[in-house]
Amino acid sequence: MKTWVIEFREQDKATFERIKSGSKTIEARALGGPKSTKSYYDDIVVSDRINFLCEGRKILKEVSAVRKYQNLEDYLNKEDLENILGKGATKHSAKETLLGFPGYKERLTEFGIVAFEIK
Repeated sequence: MKTWVIEFREQDKATFERIKSGSKTIEARALGGPKSTKSYYDDIVVSDRINFLCEGRKILKEVSAVRKYQNLEDYLNKEDLENILGKGATKHSAKETLLGFPGYKERLTEFGIVAFEIK
């Protein structure tokens, strides 16, 4: 079992709070990138733990499922977008959000995306 770290930016504090409250049970990240960076999520497996950080606060959650998708469309069609992105999330808004993160467009196209179910 390994413990990973996922940090939320200050502007994403609401997402951190949803994880803390238990209303958000799925976190998604683009795959790929150098293994030496903290944005490498390819090796996360069931029973690993994720330490979520935001503004000096921490939440430790266990990974209960891992689903990898080769492309963004499969992910958008199969995952619960409201759980991941909040009430009212649509395929269009999810795509805009994900493609807005630095480097995500390239990583999503080349490597795909992973969804972690957490408890």
